[in-house]
Amino acid sequence: MAEEQTKPAPKKMSTATIAIIVVVALVVLGGGGYISRMLSRKAAEKTAENLIKNATGADVDVNGEDVKVTSKDGSVESSKTKTWPTDMPTDVPKFTLGSITETMKMTIGNGQSWTVSFSSIKTGAFETYCDTLKQNGFKEEFNMSTTNEKSAAYSKGKLYASFGTNETDQKATLTVTLSTDTE
Repeated sequence: MAEEQTKPAPKKMSTATIAIIVVVALVVLGGGGYISRMLSRKAAEKTAENLIKNATGADVDVNGEDVKVTSKDGSVESSKTKTWPTDMPTDVPKFTLGSITETMKMTIGNGQSWTVSFSSIKTGAFETYCDTLKQNGFKEEFNMSTTNEKSAAYSKGKLYASFGTNETDQKATLTVTLSTDTE
């Protein structure tokens, strides 16, 4: 009688093995393009955080396009937020003649500074906003213009505002500094 050979039963894959295969397939086949981009972005954020931390000793938090750097001397926050800073001093009139593209806040020692960048500014935005600053009690310190670019600086107590536009590119930048020095 010939011995009958039996084939071993196929092994069952574990749930973890199946999950790994699915994730790899999604990434490779492009269905996981989002997953791949997300993982790459997170890796790039961590790399940037470590480079800045190692170079400066500061604490760094990178979250997408938002960056916060904090050291013993102060902090800097940059964001692609599209909203007026909620902690901007109320004496500073809100610029409404363009779209906010980016904001930055810096705190060093006893001072704070906000920078707000705009695009798609309206024609005449420079003159209109400068007039608004004056109507709100700001004193003009200087005003300069070329064919396409205009800039001015204003003060009001411990507030300093500089405003510049490029009418060709339809962009503007407002920087406000609050000095809380008691000197």
